[in-house]
Amino acid sequence: MSKKIAVFWPGDARDIPNQLALPNVQEATAQLERALKKLGRTPYQVPGFLAKPHHAIEKLSAIDDPLIGMCVHWLYGPHTCDGVVGKDNPLLLASNFSGRWPGLVGLLNTGACLESLNRPFSRAWTDARDFSSDETFMAQLDEWCTTGMIRYGTEEIRYHAPISAAASALALDVAAEIRARRVLILMLGDTSMGMINEVVSDRDVREVAIEYAEMLASGPRDAINWTKYSVNKIVKEFTHLLLDTSGALETLTFATPERREAVAAFAEKRKRFAEQKK
Repeated sequence: MSKKIAVFWPGDARDIPNQLALPNVQEATAQLERALKKLGRTPYQVPGFLAKPHHAIEKLSAIDDPLIGMCVHWLYGPHTCDGVVGKDNPLLLASNFSGRWPGLVGLLNTGACLESLNRPFSRAWTDARDFSSDETFMAQLDEWCTTGMIRYGTEEIRYHAPISAAASALALDVAAEIRARRVLILMLGDTSMGMINEVVSDRDVREVAIEYAEMLASGPRDAINWTKYSVNKIVKEFTHLLLDTSGALETLTFATPERREAVAAFAEKRKRFAEQKK
């Protein structure tokens, strides 16, 4: 594996939490870099927090060296995933496991996002003030630096748990009823109302998007461009007209006695108009 290792800071979407966490992430990064140098590696930093998905795309996607995300406070999965999906360079999520900052929560959340995308990664954390003094952490870091992946023990995983006879009987009854009645599960929402034409899982969205883009690119370009222009023009003009009309009518309504009566009724917690008719 490459001796050079890029260290990046996945962050919150808001600037203030990132600034508050800055001293913590700087200290943790210094500890991580010291540990990497002890293992004969050459770390370098990706500048700034990745506070938006496009930050990850712009700053991580061009890097082919191994990557370590230093997770010290609350952060969002896309602030890492969008820059590493589709690549196979070794990726490690590391945390200082501070009881004051939720960095480990952000690490686990990002890990779940990466898993859903089938993007290989490893994770390691320590609660030691001096990372290099934690033998377990250093052993895992050395394994990752050597092989690009950390192997984890599975002895604590249980695929079957003891359950009572009553619980087992209840589960079997429910399963039998579902099979017998052919239960229909219905979710009402924008999909069932036709507002969405297709739902794609996280792990497939990249391939589907590329396939759709290639389909458009192979079509009649002028017709597609003018259709897009027309649709956008109609949508924008309709939206502007709707907002202008709504704002004008709201302004008129606010000047009427009805509005003053409505405010008084709300303040006095009176029954609503419809409730008074019941």
